[in-house]
Amino acid sequence: MADGVLTRDELRSAAWKRLFHGIYADAELPESFAVDTPGPIEMVVPPGSRFGAAAGLRVRRAPLPITDVVVRGRFRCTSGLRTALDIGRLEPLMEAVPALDQLLAAGVVSRTTQEAAAGELIGGRGVRRCRQAVSLLDERAESPPESRLRVLLALAGMPARGRRRMKRLTAPGWRVVLVTAAALAE
Repeated sequence: MADGVLTRDELRSAAWKRLFHGIYADAELPESFAVDTPGPIEMVVPPGSRFGAAAGLRVRRAPLPITDVVVRGRFRCTSGLRTALDIGRLEPLMEAVPALDQLLAAGVVSRTTQEAAAGELIGGRGVRRCRQAVSLLDERAESPPESRLRVLLALAGMPARGRRRMKRLTAPGWRVVLVTAAALAE
């Protein structure tokens, strides 16, 4: 309403469904759109905007330049790149990498764009984590568990080359057993 896109009467019409105070969705969206989310829906609002807490929402105040906002149909949302950077900065590495892999595979944002943007981040919360998450991206990942395993292997020190070799060995059905010096000493 503040931008003059919709009036109060239009929001009260059958075309819109109220989800939360001040939050409306297209009435044609299935109920599961708002109800079946695994966790709270995250919203980013500019500092100083008047928006209070609501059940089912995680409201975060952060600068939101117009270049980070896109319009999808009748909705304003963050761009694919802004979404990817926020995920990389704010989510734990084990959740960020699978989500970023999915954005990459879906063509929402490219690897080179993410790498460049993560490299340009200056200071602030989660910048190192974001760069680390972007360094672990793989658009070939077929599932979140595969992405998480790749993160675990990288954190354990296995180089990417070793991971590629392991994948080539396991693809035809070989079982790979890792033996460490510590395991042999036991």
